[in-house]
Amino acid sequence: LASQEKNLVDAKNAYYLSKISLAQLLLIDDFQNFEIANETYDIPISDVMSKTPEEIFSYAVTNKKEIKIFETNLEIAKKDLEISKALLKPTLSAFYSYSSRIGYSDRLVPSDEIEFTPIGVVEGTGERVVAPYNKMKVVSPLSFSDQFDLNDGQNFGLSLSIPILNNFARRNNVSQTKINIMRSENNLLQRKLDLENTVNQSYNDADGAFKAYQASLKLVDARELAYTYAKDKFDVGAMNAFDFTQAKQRYELAQSELIRTKYDYIFKLKVLEFYFGVPLSIN
Repeated sequence: LASQEKNLVDAKNAYYLSKISLAQLLLIDDFQNFEIANETYDIPISDVMSKTPEEIFSYAVTNKKEIKIFETNLEIAKKDLEISKALLKPTLSAFYSYSSRIGYSDRLVPSDEIEFTPIGVVEGTGERVVAPYNKMKVVSPLSFSDQFDLNDGQNFGLSLSIPILNNFARRNNVSQTKINIMRSENNLLQRKLDLENTVNQSYNDADGAFKAYQASLKLVDARELAYTYAKDKFDVGAMNAFDFTQAKQRYELAQSELIRTKYDYIFKLKVLEFYFGVPLSIN
């Protein structure tokens, strides 16, 4: 009895610590009032275990977003290389521009009225010498279309650029871009290898967990039968209390192990289904 009480206390402590760890994982501050629903789940029916690890990996490597990100990074690096190589070549460009200007200020223009202005005197006679000129007048600005046509201008030409002084810098840029491509290829390959290893590990974990669950079922049946025989013997006085308690404890441990292996298999099966694209659901 004392041993069973100790086991109960140890189990309660382990449960409390596990609950705190789960609350922290879920970012729940009030772990004192955090409780876990007491639900019973059956072993889910899934055909993922009928697939081979190669089939699961083939699906995962095609559909997982992290793989697509690395593939996209590789494509970007290849495009950068094409751009860097293009900068090594001479470039010929043409340009053309058209412009005009418009003003809305009044204009000062010659009028039809003639006036004379002195420009000097005749030597000897002293007579003034005058010159005619058109008197200026203020008129309104020309129309929009007239100004647009009168003030327009065009500019065009060709420009040839040959990389000479900065050619070494651009070649270094090409070399750096090639290194980036190799780095992206290595990152993609490493990520695929990691994913393949994870899929294989998850498959083996799920397969091992299922076999452990089946073994626990057999163990519970055997321990239950042994407990039944021990109880019958104990009831008729053919077995002492110590041996009966030992048989009972072994039966209880087998039941506890069955529960542990059951939920361990469910968890590892769900992990494997995740890589095969099966939506997460608990029935």
